[in-house]
Amino acid sequence: MALPRIDERRRQALACLLAAGLPLGCSAPGPVRLGFVAELNDTSSDLARTARNGALLAVQAANEAGGALGPVELVVRDLGATPADAQRAVEELTQAGVVAAIGAVTSVGTQRLLDAATPRGLLLVSPTASSLDLHGHDDLLFRINGTTRDNGLAYARRCAEKRGLRRVAVARTARNKSFADSWAREFTTALTGLGGQVVQQVDFDSLSDSLVEVARQLAQLAGVQAIVIIGNAVDAARLTQLLRKQRADLPILVSEWAASEQLLELGGQAVEGVELIQLYDRHDQSARFTRFTQRYEKQFREMPGFGSVGGHDAATAVLDALRRKAHAMALKDALRTQGPFDGLQQPVAFDVNGDNLQRKPFFVTIQTGKFVPAVGA
Repeated sequence: MALPRIDERRRQALACLLAAGLPLGCSAPGPVRLGFVAELNDTSSDLARTARNGALLAVQAANEAGGALGPVELVVRDLGATPADAQRAVEELTQAGVVAAIGAVTSVGTQRLLDAATPRGLLLVSPTASSLDLHGHDDLLFRINGTTRDNGLAYARRCAEKRGLRRVAVARTARNKSFADSWAREFTTALTGLGGQVVQQVDFDSLSDSLVEVARQLAQLAGVQAIVIIGNAVDAARLTQLLRKQRADLPILVSEWAASEQLLELGGQAVEGVELIQLYDRHDQSARFTRFTQRYEKQFREMPGFGSVGGHDAATAVLDALRRKAHAMALKDALRTQGPFDGLQQPVAFDVNGDNLQRKPFFVTIQTGKFVPAVGA
């Protein structure tokens, strides 16, 4: 058999390169591969796991709907704890031919992942990262969440305007420094502008510091009207339990990072009355969200959390951008120009820097072991 002409060879090679997610040298269309990489084995594992579950349901929905993309696979990797771990995860995902990756879930983890992904040209969509350090940059990172400025202002207004709590102490974790520093700074600035004051800030590292001592120091502060805890669900639950033993009547708010089901499970009776933001409306009765909730609960034996919604919205945005983009358009340009994308509850639309244009927060209170809408929120 005569060999194909050189023009035909080039045409076939170009067709392979343009097929989403296919490795070089392909001979037939294969699945579109979407990556997921996050902190699956550290203190943020609950948030990472639920974000992965949400992304997985988005992939399953795409496969059931069919269409031009064909089959879609989710390729999951753990971020690990070091830059070398992140680099290894990125290398494995790029070798697998992923078109983009969902992750990471913490701000510090997302920065570490971005540092590893940039040299390999791997585009990222974080479902939850919110530090201002990640905001406003024309890079390979897109973010579903708002910023610490948005959320810090919302908490300041909740304290000062809604509840009259103007003398506040802050407990800030050292384990996600980019997020915690940014959140504390924005909250302090906003509260001061509303006539309030952060009377003291106490930093803690739950892996090396005694949280008993941190709670004692906070409880002994004179004139404090409320405590705000900036940390994950594990730290917030433990510190709240310790604070309740010394100041049972002291109002406590925790940052949105802690807003997972793990806070309820680990906090028990101690977290009753705690207020916090969730970045979705868990009481939404719309048909679409009800179907998502029912499917999530059936498949994973738990209720979805804000990480689940963020993971689903991140995966949906990538898959919708792939469907809508012109043949030669880069995925990065498609995400910036082809939105808004159909999030579970809110449209997802990115600006030129990949920052979500708007993400509405919802204040909730813990009552009888459940998140319920906060009074006056």
